[in-house]
Amino acid sequence: MDRSLILIVEDDDSSREGLAAFLTLSKFRVLTAREGSEGLALARRHCPKLILLDINMPTMDGFAFRAAQRADRTIQAVPIIVISGRHDVAAIAKQLGAHAWLQKPIDPSRILAAIAGVQPAGPPDCPESGTSD
Repeated sequence: MDRSLILIVEDDDSSREGLAAFLTLSKFRVLTAREGSEGLALARRHCPKLILLDINMPTMDGFAFRAAQRADRTIQAVPIIVISGRHDVAAIAKQLGAHAWLQKPIDPSRILAAIAGVQPAGPPDCPESGTSD
């Protein structure tokens, strides 16, 4: 697991790009995906420290992503922070077993605090070669 690598799974281009730029300036390595199935493939290949997950996305939404993540032994321990503009984001995060949640629009200081507060749940079963690409 690369402890500086964060995966952002977010369908809104400006949100995804803004988060990626901010986190890159904050010295994290960042991968981005436009929807859940793309995010799952990247998570399996790169074993990120953390996944920032939107809920409402086309093709595979945050609920389906989280179900698939939990079923996949290689990435099930990677923590999730739910990011959403929904009014019920806290309840959704709890339902999904997320480590934290952030309401959009996201305050940069809150995202860094949320990231700092997340510890990996346990050693992932990701292959060591997953972070070398």
